[in-house]
Amino acid sequence: LSCYVNGPETLTFEDIADVEEEFCDDQTAEYYRSSDNQEFVMVLYCAGEAFGRLDFRKLTDSTAFNQGSVAFSSGLYPDIDLDNGVCGGLSDLETESTYTPSNASFPDDTFAEYSISFMAPYGDGDAWFEITFPEEPTSGTYQVIDASSGAFTTGTAVIRMHTSNSTQGGTPDNPEVFSGVSGSVIISALSDYSAAGSFDLVMDNSDTLTGAFSFVLD
Repeated sequence: LSCYVNGPETLTFEDIADVEEEFCDDQTAEYYRSSDNQEFVMVLYCAGEAFGRLDFRKLTDSTAFNQGSVAFSSGLYPDIDLDNGVCGGLSDLETESTYTPSNASFPDDTFAEYSISFMAPYGDGDAWFEITFPEEPTSGTYQVIDASSGAFTTGTAVIRMHTSNSTQGGTPDNPEVFSGVSGSVIISALSDYSAAGSFDLVMDNSDTLTGAFSFVLD
């Protein structure tokens, strides 16, 4: 089951464990499962050194999401106010790349990104919002910027709305994507397994969105 706007997806162990393109010539992986069968961990190694870890945690036996609430008003399309069928996600990504021997064409680099996402039924489809920050946010107000502006720095956020609602031209196989070009996002609460906040946006299709979200994953 997936919390993505293009609908449910079944994942098998082979889907998770199969790495089509190896990161290095000596890549190995180790897998761990908790005694209660509720958590699964995959650790990736290159030449014996760990370079990646994926943690999977079972949240519920239910196939229906009901993790919080989403509400927003739109200047161009139908409004939404839901407290069922809502799902959310939190992603904290940090990478550090070092090349040996050093090469001017491939300089050492670090990358960090934190995302808050949430989805709810919308019209005859779904609406999935993804808010991305250059680092893990704290409670406060963040300026929404156009993703193409190149000004993705502390205190800013990029937000995208993916929708399979046919009124907006989307389908489950080909969701329509709208990006915020200005406005603000307020984070009122954030923990390892929950998030809450509000937003006031101008989108790249000239729509205006004002709303709030709240979800608890644990």
